[in-house]
Amino acid sequence: MKAIVKLIRKRYSKDVPIIICADSGFADQKAYDEFEENLHIHYITTGKIYEDIIGYIQELPDAGFREYAKNKVVWNYVEFGNKLKSWSKFRRCIFTHLKRDEN
Repeated sequence: MKAIVKLIRKRYSKDVPIIICADSGFADQKAYDEFEENLHIHYITTGKIYEDIIGYIQELPDAGFREYAKNKVVWNYVEFGNKLKSWSKFRRCIFTHLKRDEN
């Protein structure tokens, strides 16, 4: 990862925002520290759905969800802040649920 970020910064632009998408294997404090403090890049990671998150989502009223539609696919989503025990700070989380897929 360091080599790719260094190459982008050297050959393209030192100021261009870099955003990576990663699976839940990167959803830990060590990786976040590397992304934020050393590489200075943005990130999107998938995560596990823990019991406390399930409980929180189930308690939300339907009006708390928003809808995203593209073509014949409709997703419900909600944004919230969360801080796992191993994280040093709250992070933005987005829970998505497939509502309808007519493809």
